[in-house]
Amino acid sequence: MKFRKITGVAAAAALLVGGTVAVASSASAAPLVPVNGTTLLMFNPATVVGLVEHDVPAWSIQPSGSTLLVEGRQGAWVVEFAITAFEKDKRFTHLGGVMFTHTHHYDGHTEEVALYDPTINAVKGKVSAVLVYEGTDYGRKNVFAISGGRATATGAEDIKVKFLPGKAEAVNELLGVDVFAPEQRIGKAALVIVP
Repeated sequence: MKFRKITGVAAAAALLVGGTVAVASSASAAPLVPVNGTTLLMFNPATVVGLVEHDVPAWSIQPSGSTLLVEGRQGAWVVEFAITAFEKDKRFTHLGGVMFTHTHHYDGHTEEVALYDPTINAVKGKVSAVLVYEGTDYGRKNVFAISGGRATATGAEDIKVKFLPGKAEAVNELLGVDVFAPEQRIGKAALVIVP
């Protein structure tokens, strides 16, 4: 298995600059500032159908435990990530995660791929997460690209989230399935900041 290629699935967001959604032009580092809020990732209906057809349940992992993803807005599966901090004009950090599982019918073994604590880097347009496979932590990996989106009164919405090149195939390999297509769009994200 090619663990170097694996990265996590997670949430995505954009920054509000002057009332519009924009990617920051400066890469200068600033300190992380605590903030309250939520990033919601709404899976595309086609992604949900693929997961169901391939018998790959998805679980929302919160600090208090895990729950099977259920239908949310517009009939899609939604996973929620708590925003913990942001670095001005650059990145958001989160708690929470998502786990994909697949039980092989021939031997009953269940594969688990979990993606924890996503970080959105708006300068690079990428989302990274901590990858845990079969209980082993493989560290933080870049998993998704983010693009688009529009500003709202409390954050941003309709941010497109898709696999980075090679990442969908790597997750498929770990699960022993063929559910995710190369550079597949997983869904859309919304960012809500609580004042």
